[in-house]
Amino acid sequence: MRALGHILVLVVAAISLLPARAETAKERHLEIVKWDVNTQKLVAVVSEGHVIPAVHEKQTDGTTATTPEKYVPERLIDYEIDLQAGTITCAGESENFSRYEGELMWRVVDMVVNYTGESVLWFESTHEGKPKESAAIRKGGK
Repeated sequence: MRALGHILVLVVAAISLLPARAETAKERHLEIVKWDVNTQKLVAVVSEGHVIPAVHEKQTDGTTATTPEKYVPERLIDYEIDLQAGTITCAGESENFSRYEGELMWRVVDMVVNYTGESVLWFESTHEGKPKESAAIRKGGK
């Protein structure tokens, strides 16, 4: 009987050392990716937060109502990728990446910039040349 007590203590101790439940673990989501044509830098904003798990509740009529899981961001983290310098920077710390990787990224960025420019021209041509004013410009933003 005494051995069973020791095993029970070990099991309880082991359970207390297990990592926190999944719903309390931090998650990260990519929120924004922006190419700054003036600085020639790629800016990424990543949020860090947690997920509130889905809730299934039995209703009085016998059906089940489900509240879907929801991601709740707690903070934003900014990253800056400088293709010319071959660096990625976050919170004042930088890491270098290879010249080859930088060249590949230039191709991707160039393709996206060209596609975006052509799409804007197409949109304006199909809407009688009357582009819509951006909400950010109206508010004085960029």
